[in-house]
Amino acid sequence: MPKRPGWITVEQLDRELRRDKDWMARHRAKMKKLKDEERALAVAEKPLVHDLKRVGRKVKSVWDLVNTDESYPESIPVLLAHFDIPYPKPIHEGIIKALTAREARGGPAMAILLRAFRTEKNEHLKWTIGNALSEVADASVAKEIIELASDPSHGKARQMLLVALHKIGTEETQRILSKLLKQKRLSALYKGASMR
Repeated sequence: MPKRPGWITVEQLDRELRRDKDWMARHRAKMKKLKDEERALAVAEKPLVHDLKRVGRKVKSVWDLVNTDESYPESIPVLLAHFDIPYPKPIHEGIIKALTAREARGGPAMAILLRAFRTEKNEHLKWTIGNALSEVADASVAKEIIELASDPSHGKARQMLLVALHKIGTEETQRILSKLLKQKRLSALYKGASMR
C-alpha cells in the first residue's frame, strides 16, 4: 500500500520520538511508575498467591486464574477466604473475576458475592460483582437477585443481574425480568449485556 502524503511509518515515528529528549524522559518516568506499581501489587498479593500455591495452584497472580481455561475448584475456598482482605483494587477485582467460574456456583460464593454487591460503593467493582453473580447465581438465590435487580439505587451494576435472572430461568425470574425490561433504562442495559 503506498504511503499517503504527510504520513510517516511506525519506524519513523519511533526514531523521532527517541530523538525527543523530553518525550523520552516522560516515557521512562511512566515506565518506572508502572514497574513500581506492579512490584507493589506483587508484594500486596503475596499472601493470596502463597495460599493458592498451598492448594496446588502455581500462580504468580490471581489474574492467572482469571486467564486460564483450566478448572480450579480447590482455589475457590482460598479466594473466598481472601475476599474481604483490603487488597488494592486490581487484586480485589481479580478475586471477583476468578469467582466468575462455574466452580463457584452455589454454596458460600453466592452469599459473599450478594453481600458484596449490596455494600460495594465503587461502580466498576459493583458491576464486576454483578457479572460474577450472572455466572454463579442459581434458583436458590432468585429472591435476592430479584430484590437487587429491582432496586434502582444499584444503578448500572444491575445490568448483569438481569442476565442472572434470565439464566436462572424460573417462571418467577422470567416474569420479573419482563417487568423490569419495560423500564427504558434497564432495557438498554440488558441489551448491552446480552450483546457481550
